[in-house]
Amino acid sequence: MVEAGATSESKEGKAEQIGTATKRVEFWLSEIKLADKREESWRKRAVECEKRHGDERAAGEAGTRHRVNIFWSNTEILRPALHSNQPQPDARRRHPGRPDPGNLGRDGSTILERGVSWSIDENDYEDELDLAIDDYLITGRGTMRVNYEAETQDIAKPIPLTVGATGAWLNPEGAVVADKAVKKQDDGTAITEKMETVVLSQNAWLEHVRWDDLRLGPAQSWREMPWVGFRKFMTRDDLVDNFGAKIGKACKLSHRPTSTGFAKGTGDEDKNLPEDSFMRAEVWEIWDKSTKSRLFICEGYKEAPLKEGKAPLDLKGFFPMPPPIYSVKRPRTLEPTPEYYLYQDQAKQLDLLATRRQGLIDALKVRGAYDGSFGELETILAGEENKMQGVRNWGQLQEKGGLGKAMEFVPIEGIVGVVRELGVEMQGLIQTIFQVTGISDVMRGSTDPGETMGAQEFKVQFGSLRLKARQRKIAMFVRNGYRLVAEVVADLFTPQMLATVSGIEARPEVVAFLRKDKLRGMVMDVESDTTVLADDTAEKKNVTELIAALGGFAQALEGYVRAGIFPTEVVKVLGLWAMRRFKVSREIEDLLEQPTPPAAPDPKIIQAAAELKAETARDRAETKNEAAEIARKAQEDKIDALLRVAEQIIERERIAADERIAAADRTAQARVAAERPNPQPN
Repeated sequence: MVEAGATSESKEGKAEQIGTATKRVEFWLSEIKLADKREESWRKRAVECEKRHGDERAAGEAGTRHRVNIFWSNTEILRPALHSNQPQPDARRRHPGRPDPGNLGRDGSTILERGVSWSIDENDYEDELDLAIDDYLITGRGTMRVNYEAETQDIAKPIPLTVGATGAWLNPEGAVVADKAVKKQDDGTAITEKMETVVLSQNAWLEHVRWDDLRLGPAQSWREMPWVGFRKFMTRDDLVDNFGAKIGKACKLSHRPTSTGFAKGTGDEDKNLPEDSFMRAEVWEIWDKSTKSRLFICEGYKEAPLKEGKAPLDLKGFFPMPPPIYSVKRPRTLEPTPEYYLYQDQAKQLDLLATRRQGLIDALKVRGAYDGSFGELETILAGEENKMQGVRNWGQLQEKGGLGKAMEFVPIEGIVGVVRELGVEMQGLIQTIFQVTGISDVMRGSTDPGETMGAQEFKVQFGSLRLKARQRKIAMFVRNGYRLVAEVVADLFTPQMLATVSGIEARPEVVAFLRKDKLRGMVMDVESDTTVLADDTAEKKNVTELIAALGGFAQALEGYVRAGIFPTEVVKVLGLWAMRRFKVSREIEDLLEQPTPPAAPDPKIIQAAAELKAETARDRAETKNEAAEIARKAQEDKIDALLRVAEQIIERERIAADERIAAADRTAQARVAAERPNPQPN
């Protein structure tokens, strides 16, 4: 590939290189436009959804319409239900039951897990995930990407020199070093210096990609994706820092800031300001899967790509992003559909009913007529509360039948009835929208107080089925993002950085294991806290069931272990198999996987066994029950076996103690003999 600014030996060759580079820029700019065209309808919808969610209205619309922003309400309900707490990474061996020489798998997974945890804690991952989920709920697609950067410094490394046979200075490889590069030390030795790049710090993090800043190649599935493009708006200083002064100063700034982002324009509206203070260049970062390369292009610089070369990250799926999350996934296409458009007709009808209802409410005013001969009645409704109104011709008013006859109001009962019916109709539309979105009344905190606990639990169980499907989708999205960070950490982090972020020593063999294996020998899972009350209740129930099951499990297998039917290792495997069905920590599994050392003989047990044997003998002499005699005989046999085992253990311990004492005596005698002075010959 030809880098920008490359030279050639002839003008013809240089022209050919520039032409090729220009064609590459034109090709990718046309690919970006085709991607825009493929998703044109969705992008228009996404803009409308953002305006609808934010209740942005056209000029003059706000005073004439009354809305029920059910779209915003649904989003606010679903967001905390899908992501209430930051998911925690969990790296573990794929096959924990297999041998793990040198604890490479266990130490590697621990380092990897802590490295990912450090990354998400240091880089405000939760805020970035919230933005991606907002895009998912509002526009229909949420996206994130992984980034990596390293802070380096060039330092001079001293290299000792020696004098060769010819008197020239030689480095350790035997190469001649020029005299001007030689430095004499105070002790007379000579060295030379070699510049070496040292990594000071490293960072890998996940970043939200706004829905409008992502372009995808033509594909029906993510597996078929040929390329992806990320858009960035850069200032002049950004261009110079990233692509050099020559390209950075030549690149045209074509976009100006607006209230919703950046829009294409010349900046003529702000002629009084310098261009570099507010204008931006639209730069596209393209990852091409077919060539395993990455390049930067800009419409304001068509001579060559701003930068190109091999992809900087060696990722399993090549692209620096997990598959996007889709609100409504359609078959054989990656063009999303915003969820709002599934119930937009009902939402518009709801707004129409709200507008009509408000118009009728505004019409519910007291109107009527009164007898003009009693002028004081005109202000009777305008007076203060609990204030009497005087009438001069009171007697005449009474003769005409009092106030009821002197005043008559326009009937409003019909309007009140219509307002009431419109309210009922609106509630019906809202329930229809909730059915479309799958938001149950339990999720909204709205339940019937007359329902039984069983009925409410039933509604919780089945009302959250669609929600759980969405939660699994979010968990998969998070897990895939964590895997990308884990790949970067395992592949690029230095042993010193791995030790810093994990808090444990990154042994060379463990680092080699991570470099070689990456994630093939381990799997990344996501453990997240519950998101709704129903899940919290179910989790507590699972914990209770786990404790009860472990108690019954241990009690049931105790007899089999004592009888020698089940060895201890079989019990451990069964216990791990059962516990992995529950959300338990890896530490518990690790403890169960550790070998159990043989217990030392307890003298109390031996004494108790002897006393039990004597007591059993006395009881046998006193009883004449044949059945009891048989039972006691069996018990005595067990006790005899126990005593024999205990005696064997004691004998082994006695022999071992004697051997240790003898060894200590031999060591002491040898030490005394060594310290005794040798006799002098006569």
